[in-house]
Amino acid sequence: MFPNKLSEKFRLIHWALPAAIAVLAAFYQIVFARLVHEHYGDLAHYSMEVILYDVIAPVALWFVLGTVQSWIEQKEQAEAEVYRLNIELQQRVEERTRELRAQTEAVIAANKRLQATQCLVQ
Repeated sequence: MFPNKLSEKFRLIHWALPAAIAVLAAFYQIVFARLVHEHYGDLAHYSMEVILYDVIAPVALWFVLGTVQSWIEQKEQAEAEVYRLNIELQQRVEERTRELRAQTEAVIAANKRLQATQCLVQ
């Protein structure tokens, strides 16, 4: 259900986070603000808004950005591992190519000796 690609995760957060904050703010304003204001007064009403907008929303953003940072770090680690494996593979290919080249030269030399031996026998 949750996207696997980093770009899809960012797209989801890009829309979901502002929507969630807007829904939370609207829910407070529509449901609780009037009740808090009527029953507990202005100070309680404004204190709740401060808690909602100046504490809860920034804390939520801090957690979301921390998650995004961990996704980026995981991606960077995976890219570094792919780079390392690519270099290792390239070195193996070069080593194997040298081995095959040496074996080819040995076969060519053996073939020349065999041809020279056949010429002497005839």
